[in-house]
Amino acid sequence: MVSKFDLAAARAAATRMITLKPRVVVHGEPGIGKTTLGANAPGCVFIKTEAGCDALGVTALPVKGICETWQDVLDAYDAIIASPEGVEWIVLDSLNGAHQLCADAVCERDFGGEWVSQKGQAGYNAWAAGAKATAIEIRKLLSKADEARSMGMGILMLGHTGLHKQADAEGPDFYKYGMDMEGRSWNLVVQWADQVGHARRNFSTGKRDGENRAKATMINTERWLVFDGGPACDAKCRAGYDMPAKIILSWEEYESKMKGNSIEVLRNQALSLLADASGDVQKIIADRLEAKTAAAVKKQINTMPLQRVQTMVNWLLAKKEG
Repeated sequence: MVSKFDLAAARAAATRMITLKPRVVVHGEPGIGKTTLGANAPGCVFIKTEAGCDALGVTALPVKGICETWQDVLDAYDAIIASPEGVEWIVLDSLNGAHQLCADAVCERDFGGEWVSQKGQAGYNAWAAGAKATAIEIRKLLSKADEARSMGMGILMLGHTGLHKQADAEGPDFYKYGMDMEGRSWNLVVQWADQVGHARRNFSTGKRDGENRAKATMINTERWLVFDGGPACDAKCRAGYDMPAKIILSWEEYESKMKGNSIEVLRNQALSLLADASGDVQKIIADRLEAKTAAAVKKQINTMPLQRVQTMVNWLLAKKEG
């Protein structure tokens, strides 16, 4: 019998290339194309808490209507796990809708249906007690998703973007983009996911002459899926599921990046961005790499480690958008 702390067995397991499909979470504004992204996943089955996929001709549960209770959502996962034939991706549309059903169930179960405390009855919102209980319930959803994933299915969860207040130990608090759900549950999902993408358009804000309020202006019509997180946005890629900083919002683009070697994908993206960059930007890169010719620059990029290539891609993307 192999001990769970057997180092030799651990080394042998590390050499086996058994890669599970990713657990992907995508948040974005309504109508940007999240549901279309999921509908183009091969062998997809939707679990609906809203009717966004009804016109797309995809297999979906429940057969009629949408999930109306938290138990409906869990039962839908159980139904797929019991009959997984032909299912390659489970698409939950939407996660924030499922979270609301979960919160409703917790409110009814633990707080007598009271959201605000009444005399003799604590409410869901009192001391964040409801949010804490809901986060515990959300673990059941993630556990069922993991069970399906262990059977070879990919997990995709879609939802609408909201703002989350972020504490800063070194300065004022600020807001960042995340999914429109309670912070405790959202943080749990972000920690669990292999990839978190923010579906967005490029826009700028500013005040026009004589106007008191700033207005947003679209920079272009392209829709992006951003995996490079930071203070303004929850996004990430876990090691082994690396993606470029951002890609065009389409399943074809996503799948092509996942199929390729992540470091090669990034190197090719860096070379493509550099080829389209201005002469000044190309000179800055050449100087930093101490390369005198375009061939020498290419050679340097093709031998860079992952983190350095990622930094270069992010810098080139910023220059392109600027």
